[in-house]
Amino acid sequence: MLLKDLLTLTKPGIILGNLVSATGAFFLGTGGAMHPLLFCLTLLGLSFLIAGGCVYNNCIDRDIDSLMERTKNRPLVQGRVSLHVALVFATVLSALGLYILYSLAGWIGFSLALFGLLAYVVLYSLWLKRTHWGTWGGSISGAMPPLIAYACATHSLDFTALVLFLMYCLWQIPHAQALGILHLSDYQKAKIPVVTHGEWGINRIKEMTPWYVGVFCLLSISLFFTHRVGVIYLVSVLLMSILWVRASIVKRELLPHRSWAKKSFIYSLYMVMLLSFMMSLDVKEINIDQFNQQAKINSVSLPGHELWLAWLNLNPSLEK
Repeated sequence: MLLKDLLTLTKPGIILGNLVSATGAFFLGTGGAMHPLLFCLTLLGLSFLIAGGCVYNNCIDRDIDSLMERTKNRPLVQGRVSLHVALVFATVLSALGLYILYSLAGWIGFSLALFGLLAYVVLYSLWLKRTHWGTWGGSISGAMPPLIAYACATHSLDFTALVLFLMYCLWQIPHAQALGILHLSDYQKAKIPVVTHGEWGINRIKEMTPWYVGVFCLLSISLFFTHRVGVIYLVSVLLMSILWVRASIVKRELLPHRSWAKKSFIYSLYMVMLLSFMMSLDVKEINIDQFNQQAKINSVSLPGHELWLAWLNLNPSLEK
């Protein structure tokens, strides 16, 4: 039972969702090349990091979790796991994640991972979650896994990395706000202002969602004009964006708030899955010499791990 409860504290659903977006960013960075060991270790490091952050979040939120219907049975709320055990577990997971990501992408990977962890645990969970800025704070931490995966693949940060960060920050806003409407009663019990000012706040979200999606779409298609992705990606993202905008506009005055929010939330999930798939499928190849040179310059050598890192830096040849 303890192992099951510890696993529950890591929020596997959140881990999986973040790994989906990270996968697309990784293949965007490698130009579609697999690099199996690097790919698996990147996802492993991210999984540990995200899991650690989620356990810390459970520790911080145990008071408000007891007030909400969907969270009142969590292990810390019910006392099945002690706070001390949970904190040690979170620290071990976070340390493993930071170590792996440091090994893969050096100080770039470590810095991004540490910032993402602090953004989620401190900026969001401790400071902003219980304010009307919570959604924006959460959007920063939610955009970090794709950025970290891209850095692990390229050993660098560039304009594409900035676009990825802004894209996923913006995607988080309508996604989180739709979820806030779906669980409005729970959030009101816990006094978490995901939706502020009652009916006016919900209507405001309905008005703003198409604009968020529109700007998100512009950022997404900019990857085509920087020659990182192909026409199939461009057409797919445009079509899904149109469908998402349409779903958020059509009958928004007539549909019950929950019905509208459910449609918008589902389309946000479709969009992130499509993005990841198309970034993996329709991405332009990068120059293999450039990739190998970046890997050589930025590779990390840790005492006692030379053999492991040698395997890590082996890059299969790309087909011309």
